[in-house]
Order: sequence, then structure tokens, then C-alpha cells
Amino acid sequence: MVVTKAIPEERLVLEINGSPAAEEYARLVKVPVDALSPTIFAENPVLVRNGNIYHVRAIQQIHGENGLTFLSAIDDGLLLTLGRGKEIIRTLDTGLTVTDRQGEAPDFILGFDCYLRKLEIDRKGLGAEASDRFRERRVIGFSTYGEQHLGVHVNQTFVGVAFFRPRGSAPL
Repeated sequence: MVVTKAIPEERLVLEINGSPAAEEYARLVKVPVDALSPTIFAENPVLVRNGNIYHVRAIQQIHGENGLTFLSAIDDGLLLTLGRGKEIIRTLDTGLTVTDRQGEAPDFILGFDCYLRKLEIDRKGLGAEASDRFRERRVIGFSTYGEQHLGVHVNQTFVGVAFFRPRGSAPL
């Protein structure tokens, strides 16, 4: 997809591929325009490529009749790719499986989970399963609207900092 008309300072896309933005996005994800919602946006993320890495540029809402308001930077001429989510519980398990050099699990993980992931988890009825995973791995934290990674605002991410118990004697 190509952003063909945008108002960057408002993070607003008016046209994609020369068509009204909401209509074109709805056509690509195969839903009627009136079915577009934060959940549909979360399950059908828009990606932008930076080098060899794709970052989510999440859509917040429909603006007016056919505009799309984004949660991160957007501009005319930007090339976008429609993404598809993976099995969110499996990827959560993979990401939370972290140990120290001795194979010990962290004492706790401070987690920052994008709210759009929560929408997807709730829509799929996986809230209890996700909560179990967070509890098992001793994750504490809160929801965000994305993170900064390598100077780029990205959405639909889980970022965590693992804290391990100190080993051996403390330095003098």
C-alpha cells in the first residue's frame, strides 16, 4: 500500500493507493468499512519497513468519513505492508522464556504491553490464558501505546526488563 494523501502533523491518512483510506484498508482486510474497529486494526496491522526490520504503524481510528488516524508517524509516499498476527500466546511464551547464565528464571519481569495486544487477546478470548502466563513468569507492569525502538515509534509490542537475583558476593 502507498500513502497517497496524508496530513503528517495530525497522523492522518486520507488516501491509500489513490482511494479513500478507510475504504481501501477495509477492502484489503476483507471487511465492510462500518466493521472497522480498534480490534480489526489490531488484528490486521500496518507495517513499515526500516532496513530489514518491519515496524507496526498502528491505526487508532476512522477519522471522518474515510480517513484513518494513526498512533505513530505517517507521511505521503510511505510504503505500507499489511501484516497478520501470529499466535499471540505462543509468541508470549517464547518471549517470556528467559533465564540467566545458570538457567534460573528471573525474580520478576517489568513488562510494558501495548494496549493493542490486549485488544487482540480479549477479542480472541485469551485473557485468562495470557494472565496465567504473566503470573507464572512473575510479570508486573502496565499497558502502553507503543514503544521507541532504534528511534522509531512502534506499536503492538511487549517489552520487558528481566530482574534476576544477585549471585555471589556484592562488589566492594
